[in-house]
Amino acid sequence: GTPSPPSARPDGALPRCRVLGRPLFPRLGCREYLDIQGYTTERIAILHLGIIAAQGRGHRQDEGTFLGNLGSAYKDLGQVEKAIEHYTQALVISREISYRQGESNHLGNLGQAYAALGQAEKARTLWQQALVIFEDIHSPNAETVRAWLAGLDGVP
Repeated sequence: GTPSPPSARPDGALPRCRVLGRPLFPRLGCREYLDIQGYTTERIAILHLGIIAAQGRGHRQDEGTFLGNLGSAYKDLGQVEKAIEHYTQALVISREISYRQGESNHLGNLGQAYAALGQAEKARTLWQQALVIFEDIHSPNAETVRAWLAGLDGVP
């Protein structure tokens, strides 16, 4: 039969996709595993559990990561406005804790969401902010953002 989606244990612990920093599926992320199994919407429930667990433990960086991943889940389902809401919450947390990698990731994701809504100038502004940080922290993601910006050339 079809396997059941991962769920919280009775003690409130979460599936170990990456909750404790160790991947359950070393070559396959939790998102990909759930999507392959046909559990795209269940991914949202699991990410909500992750947010609750991170908040309960005071792990702000994990909370921001779960919020960003929740934004991506909503974007994948075509719910771009909900994605923006969650990316924005994740961005606020990353800025509060001075987590620059997270800040740049969330700026990039926000840019993707606004681009999906046809708001090219808003996407450009967000990607430019992300690029500054990616370059500053010497992230290879800078190249991806440069490509996104180049794709906007000629778009008003």
